[in-house]
Amino acid sequence: MAAAAPVVIHIPAVPANPASPIHVDANDPVVGSLAFLEWQPSAPIGGTPMVTLTNSEAVAAFSIKCKLDRSPAAMPAHGPINPLTMKMTAAAWSRILTAIRDSGLNLRTVGNREELHAYIRDNVPIITIGAADWAAAPPLNLAGGNAAARAAAGRIRFIGLASVATLEIQTGPLATIAPWTVISKLVGAIGAVGTQAARVDEMSQVQSVGEVLRTNSRVTTDPAMAKNLRSDLTLATLPKALRAHGASPPELSEEISGAIEYKQSEASRKAIEQKRLHCLSPW
Repeated sequence: MAAAAPVVIHIPAVPANPASPIHVDANDPVVGSLAFLEWQPSAPIGGTPMVTLTNSEAVAAFSIKCKLDRSPAAMPAHGPINPLTMKMTAAAWSRILTAIRDSGLNLRTVGNREELHAYIRDNVPIITIGAADWAAAPPLNLAGGNAAARAAAGRIRFIGLASVATLEIQTGPLATIAPWTVISKLVGAIGAVGTQAARVDEMSQVQSVGEVLRTNSRVTTDPAMAKNLRSDLTLATLPKALRAHGASPPELSEEISGAIEYKQSEASRKAIEQKRLHCLSPW
């Protein structure tokens, strides 16, 4: 039997979109198998009907089995990539989604993000991300705009200091089954960050998540917070029954804040359990 064609992915180069959506062939089985994701209809491309996911949703849903090529030739390209600049090429996304689809996705029912991640951990091989797989967004500008914009950029500087090479899990059980657990969690929670304007919007997801992480950090300087992000977010994990079903930024940012509060006291644990079960009850 001939191998199935790769998943068709298109990422428009312009105009700059803070959500950095990826466009996927609407007829591909990967879309039909994952109806719980918030696929949005998009204009056809070359006669092919398309749907989209934002970059943050795609990273949250699909990227946990990715792993950086850490060869000396590739490492310099990974250096500028952090949760604020992280965007991959259409070819990279096609490779990721094709691996997920072709590892038996059509043989099961996947109803939420936790089930999808369990399937990926158990069935999908490691997907190596190399130097050519990046299409990075511009770096965080700490000096641009008015005083409010500069202050907002400063508040999330620590997120921009945390490179993907730092956030990737390299040791322990997750290193072989979900190296990008922390990356998928954080990028999924901060939402649309593809432009400077989106990052410094005081009502944005990234500002909200940054405030939660800063307030609950064990350290106070930006470099130290960046260095601790991997361990902090690894610890900020709720029991499976209380985790978000979807991959939207509001769901994932709420999950992070809930996970941090969950570990603070017995009273906090009970309050979060009641809150999370109420939020998830429609499912």
